[in-house]
Amino acid sequence: MPPVNPESQMLSIRDVTILLVKQLAIHEGLWILSLHFMTQGVNAHLNDDLATTCPAMLTRVDQVGLQRVHEAHPMAVDAAVVNPVKDLGHWDDALRELR
Repeated sequence: MPPVNPESQMLSIRDVTILLVKQLAIHEGLWILSLHFMTQGVNAHLNDDLATTCPAMLTRVDQVGLQRVHEAHPMAVDAAVVNPVKDLGHWDDALRELR
């Protein structure tokens, strides 16, 4: 990931995908970033001239998430590589017994 800048926090699509995989505790599979867009027609004013309007389209990002893919893809992140299951050593057996 890029160095932290106190004024701006820009991340690549890959970095965002990795962060979501880790935040959602996903440990297997190939994942890509998924964005859901919403569009809406609006009347826009040109150059702050309230008398002049024109039809326009407004597009916004409505949701951000992950989508699992089943084949290698240039934008896919392998969860097993970027967020492997932590080895708990002798605690693994105790946790299995509790399940």
